[in-house]
Amino acid sequence: QGYPWAKQVEIHQALRDHPKVSVRSAHGVGKTRCAAWSLLWFLFTRKNSIVLTTAPTFRQVVEILWREIRAMQGLAGLPGECLQTALKIHDQWHALGFSTDEPNRLTGFHAEDILLICDEAAGIPPAIFDAADGVLTTEGAKQFLIGNPTSGFGLFYDSHHGRAAPLWHKIAISAFDSPNFTGEKCPDSVKKRLTSVQWVQ
Repeated sequence: QGYPWAKQVEIHQALRDHPKVSVRSAHGVGKTRCAAWSLLWFLFTRKNSIVLTTAPTFRQVVEILWREIRAMQGLAGLPGECLQTALKIHDQWHALGFSTDEPNRLTGFHAEDILLICDEAAGIPPAIFDAADGVLTTEGAKQFLIGNPTSGFGLFYDSHHGRAAPLWHKIAISAFDSPNFTGEKCPDSVKKRLTSVQWVQ
């Protein structure tokens, strides 16, 4: 369950090396798991760091992204108190999840190392990104957008095709990139979670 395949590794290396990473992906290629791993990696490799996560609806925050975060934290045996939408190591060292109808809740956070994860980024309104700009001011700040490319406008689209594109490290994941098509070796438990050949056909 904790096995990353090639494109997921590429994403994590990009997050290591770049302040802004935007990933447009097909359905069923493990993007939410990748976001969960990214949160845990950033939080536990940087003391007193903060990770903020958002998605278009509170249901997506709780039942999709944060369910995966809780599962991966338990699988890895990492410390901290993991609640419905929060992972707390101590008062100055934590991760939090918000839905996009709460842009003001994204303001006021300050840390040398801070990461913003936007899951299903095509559905996130501009107000969220405007609010987030004020907390992504430090040298250690990173921003990670990931989702299906379902909209022809907005920051997620612009990060790949618009005027903002040069500021972003861009990755695209097709269903045909997954181990079910490439033959990349990985556990059957991983392949079963990825988009099937039958579905694509």
